Amino acid sequence: GLKIFKEALPATRLGKLKRSLVKNLYVVGGERAEKTVQEEDAELLTSDAGRKVLSCLAPFSVKKHIVPDDSLEIDLGLDSLSRVELVVSLEQTFGIGLPDTFGSEVFTVREVVLKMQELLASGTGKAGVHVRLSWAEILRQEPSDEAKALVRTDRNILCVLGWGVVRLSLKLFFLLYGRMTFRGGENLLPKGPYLITPNHLSNADAFLLTAAMPFGVGKQVFYLGDTKFFGGPISSRAAEYGQVIPVDMEAKLYNALQLSAYVLRTGKILCVFPEGSRSRDGRIKDFKKGVSIIEKELNLPLVHVAITGTFEMMRPGQLFPRPGKVSVTFGKPLYPGGMTYEEITKKLYGEVVGLLEK
Repeated sequence: GLKIFKEALPATRLGKLKRSLVKNLYVVGGERAEKTVQEEDAELLTSDAGRKVLSCLAPFSVKKHIVPDDSLEIDLGLDSLSRVELVVSLEQTFGIGLPDTFGSEVFTVREVVLKMQELLASGTGKAGVHVRLSWAEILRQEPSDEAKALVRTDRNILCVLGWGVVRLSLKLFFLLYGRMTFRGGENLLPKGPYLITPNHLSNADAFLLTAAMPFGVGKQVFYLGDTKFFGGPISSRAAEYGQVIPVDMEAKLYNALQLSAYVLRTGKILCVFPEGSRSRDGRIKDFKKGVSIIEKELNLPLVHVAITGTFEMMRPGQLFPRPGKVSVTFGKPLYPGGMTYEEITKKLYGEVVGLLEK
C-alpha cells in the first residue's frame, strides 16, 4: 500500500529512519488518517460541484472509479488536449466561463472541485455558457508577433547553405556511425504543405530524419521542439536557424497549434512526433490527437515514418551516442478525408506500427 504523511518520518540524529516507529505510524496513524480522508472525500464528491465535475471527467478518464486525490495526468490519463476539452465541458455544465489558465492550474480531481466551488462562491466566473472557439477557429487565428518571431520561414541563401552543410555532416555521421539505411524517400511529396509523423525513440530522431531526407524536401521541414530544450537565449537562436519551433504543449497549447498552422499556411512541411515525447523503453507509445486536429482542420496529407535503432544509439539521459544501426522508412502519403480525430489517430498509429513490423 501507499500512504502519504505530511510530517517528517521519525529518524535518529544521523537521519536514519526508526523502522519500528515508521511501521507503527503506518499501521495506526495511517488508518486514522485514511478514515478521516474517506469521510471528507465522500462529502466532496457528493456535493453538487463534485457530482458535476465527475460527470465532466468520466468521458476523458481511463479510470472508472475516480477519487479526489487522483492526478488528472497520471491516474486519469488526461493530456494537454483533454484538459482543454475538460475545461469546455466544465463551462457548459456549470454555465460559467473559466479563466484561460484554469487547465494548467489544477492537477488533481480535488483541486478541480475546490476551484469550481471557489469560482462559484466568489462569482468570478463569467455568467452564461462561455462558448470557446472550435479547433478550426483556433487554427485560423494568426499567432502573436512575439510567437511569429520564433519562426524564421524566409531563409536567405547563407542560411540554406549552412543548413545544407549541417545536413551533409549528419548524413555522413549516421552512415558511418549508425550504418544508416532509409527507404521510401520517393513517398515524400516534393512541396508542402503537409505533415511528417514519425515515432519517437530518442533525441537523435530529428537529426536522423534531417540526414535521411532529400535536400529539396528537408530544407522545407520545420520541427516542433519543447521550450525546455529550445527556450533559452542561445538554444532559441539555434532553434531559429535549425528550423525548430519552440513550443510549450502543456501551458500554451493554443499557441503551439496556431504556430503549427501558421508554418503550414506558408507552404512549409511540419514534422510532429504524435507520441508527444520520447519512448522510455524503446516501444512505441499511444499517439495523441494533436496531429489529427491539425490534419483534419487544415485538410493536409500525412506522411508517416518508422524509425528504428536510435533508442539503442542514444537512450534517454545519455549524453553521447553509441555506435549502432539505424533506419528510416517513409510511408505513402495518407489522405484521411472525412475521418474524425480519433479515427485519424488510430489509422496513423496502425500505419506506423505496420512499417515498424516490416
